Amino acid sequence: MKLLDQPNNRCFCFNAPAVAGEDVVQYLGKQVVKPSNTYPLDGFPRPALFEEKGGRCLKNYQLVFIAEGEGRYLDSGGEYKVGPGSLFLVRPGVWHSYAPSKQSGWTEYYVGFQGNVFTRVVLYGFLPDGGGIKQLRDREKMTSLFDKLLRYADGSGEDLPLLLRSLLMLIVSESVFGNSEQKQEDDYKTTVLTRARAYMEEHISQKINLEQLSAELGVSYSWFRKIFKQQTGVSPMKFLQDLRIRKAKYLLGTSAMSIKSVGLECGFASSEYFCNCFHSETGMTPMEFRERSNEGRF
Repeated sequence: MKLLDQPNNRCFCFNAPAVAGEDVVQYLGKQVVKPSNTYPLDGFPRPALFEEKGGRCLKNYQLVFIAEGEGRYLDSGGEYKVGPGSLFLVRPGVWHSYAPSKQSGWTEYYVGFQGNVFTRVVLYGFLPDGGGIKQLRDREKMTSLFDKLLRYADGSGEDLPLLLRSLLMLIVSESVFGNSEQKQEDDYKTTVLTRARAYMEEHISQKINLEQLSAELGVSYSWFRKIFKQQTGVSPMKFLQDLRIRKAKYLLGTSAMSIKSVGLECGFASSEYFCNCFHSETGMTPMEFRERSNEGRF
């Protein structure tokens, strides 16, 4: 079913499979979002509709390819910058949100799908969160593949589902294996960053020496800091502080712990330092945040 048919914006939805586990394309489309546009545009497929601030969870997989422009992607792992050539996988049941920059807008292709074979391939090639965002080297080739998928979707006949599945498998394979020359290096970077983030989360209440952490990971601190910022958009120190502030917000809003205890639980050396950092990041003291949270203002 064609939901939207405009020169730059197209959207198609298809019937769900009759057989559990069958590989099937469920919906696909393209959006050219200008800087002044509300996101998502009218006509976005109902199964994937969401509001940027509220986010969503899907029942299926979805690949999103950004051909032009830039923006951000958020999930349980954090917030990530995306730009021209970025491709990311949204997994079933994982909360997430994404949107173009208000300054640049973007050109976005998306395809929703499910099935056993597709699942095995994407699980092999992508990480469980935004750390698996891929920066494709051949942006033009991926754009061409998505445009071809849209042309196929505009057809009809009994062979249409097979054509869509075949081309989507080509797209998935290209996204997983297309950057083979950089795959080993990227895998190494990803492993280091994943281990670093996991360590910070597990030891958040303790003092963490980031230079010592990088040494234990077998890399120099200058390399670690550079790669960390390239992948996450922030320095390791800023990421750690954001992690601590995020946990502090949760504890302030859901527990009766004292302000001092919350600060210590989140790894701040003193109550004064905690209050200063919290106010610098949020514009409120921890007590003000707790009061507003209790009033239901967050």
